[in-house]
Amino acid sequence: MYDAENKRFLAKDPYWNPGNMIYGDNPGAHPLPDLDAILQSGNSYTYCLNDPVNNVDPLGTVAVMVAYAIKKQGGTVTYNSTQRKVTVKYNGKTVYYYLDSEKVILGKLIVDSFRLARDLELTKLETENLRGDRFIHQATDEFDTEIDAVLAFAIRYNPLSVQQNIEWGANIYKKANGKYIFDDVVPGDSKSVTIPGFTNISGKTGVADVHTHGRTADYKEYFSGFPLYDNGDAKDNERKRCDGYLVTPNGVLKKLTYAKFIELNSASPDRLHIYDTDPEVTVLATGLPH
Repeated sequence: MYDAENKRFLAKDPYWNPGNMIYGDNPGAHPLPDLDAILQSGNSYTYCLNDPVNNVDPLGTVAVMVAYAIKKQGGTVTYNSTQRKVTVKYNGKTVYYYLDSEKVILGKLIVDSFRLARDLELTKLETENLRGDRFIHQATDEFDTEIDAVLAFAIRYNPLSVQQNIEWGANIYKKANGKYIFDDVVPGDSKSVTIPGFTNISGKTGVADVHTHGRTADYKEYFSGFPLYDNGDAKDNERKRCDGYLVTPNGVLKKLTYAKFIELNSASPDRLHIYDTDPEVTVLATGLPH
């Protein structure tokens, strides 16, 4: 409710200043954004200072693949191909998303966790509880395909990578039940990340790795080659004998096919960078959160 006389939004306690809709007049006393005040403002981008591309809410407004996020919590998701409509049922609530007006990456509906909680009309307390790990994709969550596990890592960690200006990496495993996970998540620095070797214990097998690039790296939009970077992207995939995935600061997801790289690199071993036009690179998607 807006109090015109005092020029404040009334959101429980205290009065909230329209010029500071995120934490109110006393940010030290309110470490969490106030959901009621944000929604009453009519501007859902307020929580990220009106810049959803460059500002990330570390408390949990992280993009998720709706189908996996909802099913993980016991809800259901169905798709009507004729209407291009996704129906989400969770905790007694039903929400509809029409794919022609939503972000869809590699066939997956992508929504940030803050909006998902709002669309499901969760209470403020329920929403704050969701800022933990209930909806957000976690290491060892199961996915149907390798690329879905890669995408889950990418939409969670690429915005963090851009914000922190460091690289993040992880391994992709296939489990004995046929499902895929990302695991061994590790941060690096602004120029590199050392992804651990595969832990091929009973029940899972390493199949690929994935990493981000820091926003200021010279090679940020491309895979790095051999001569300049002894521990570069291609070198890592050669050591592990696996395909590699890269998520760039501009939100592009691409794949380096290991077998094709080895074949081509024997003829051209001195490449500093491996570009999108090179045969071993496949651009899979653009528009990822960053």
